[in-house]
Amino acid sequence: MFCQLVKEYGLIAVQGTFEQVVRDLGVEVNHDVLGCCDCHWEGRDIIYCSCSHHSGEHPYHKCLVGQECC
Repeated sequence: MFCQLVKEYGLIAVQGTFEQVVRDLGVEVNHDVLGCCDCHWEGRDIIYCSCSHHSGEHPYHKCLVGQECC
């Protein structure tokens, strides 16, 4: 479906609409980890809060490159 919408409306329009819907649902996709007081360092690792998509609790979780956690 996503590919069909991209063909009809273009990538920028579809991506912008997707991001707006996700924001309206209250899901943060672009999270400022360094500016967040709930994300913190433990040794060499960053412990991500649930707003970051690197946290396992985020609905659109993505493992970091080279760090398969799922």
